[in-house]
Amino acid sequence: MQVIDSDEKLTELVSRLRQVPWIALDTEADSLHAYPEKLCLVQITTPAGDELIDPLANINLEPLLAALGQHELIMHGADYDLRLFRKHHGFVPSTIFDTMLASRLLGIMQFGLNNLVAQHLGVTLDKGSQKADWAKRPLTEKMAVYARNDTHYLKELSDRLKAELEAKGRLGWQQESCARLIADCSQMRAIDPDLTWRIKGSNRLSRPAMAVLRELWRLAGTRGGRRESAAVFYLSHETLLDLANAAAPKSAA
Repeated sequence: MQVIDSDEKLTELVSRLRQVPWIALDTEADSLHAYPEKLCLVQITTPAGDELIDPLANINLEPLLAALGQHELIMHGADYDLRLFRKHHGFVPSTIFDTMLASRLLGIMQFGLNNLVAQHLGVTLDKGSQKADWAKRPLTEKMAVYARNDTHYLKELSDRLKAELEAKGRLGWQQESCARLIADCSQMRAIDPDLTWRIKGSNRLSRPAMAVLRELWRLAGTRGGRRESAAVFYLSHETLLDLANAAAPKSAA
């Protein structure tokens, strides 16, 4: 399993990317395990094959991003990936083809990548590593296979969806939708710190219990003055709610 984890390897890849006719792109982050999240893996597929790039290996991604900006990027459900690139690396692509948007414009009800690949290409994808901690190294072979699958089939899938869009006269809608998605994701939005702790079910808590929950989130999510991980990644939502209820002062009878 080869991962691009040095500037030398990345330089060689970038030189090849400038010549390819198309690029499929995806990312993995550790948003289920850390707060704030970080970009942990970049997956790229070109006619030459699949590549995994390790942003955690202290490599300079700027040449890669510059090369990506010169292509239409084939992506699936690009919203989160675009925001991740914009937030952490200031990267905004020039154009994309989002297979999820395409499938929705075609009226497809099950537009997850595994559903689309199964329906259009007859391939069943293993989604077993979907909730893996992508910040852990080394990557397991199972994680690497999962990551590669996220881009491996995108070109063939996009070709089929594009043909259907053209046949129905909706390709222009797709282009407009993708341009709008890029514009929306390029906007930096301030995060209200008073909303991050409002997990599912918190609206049913009493006001004192809400105050306890907010403090639990703050304390568990703060290390050495920096917010590096959130309480929800150590305890389930249900456990946090139970603790907040148990610790909250009860009103006098």
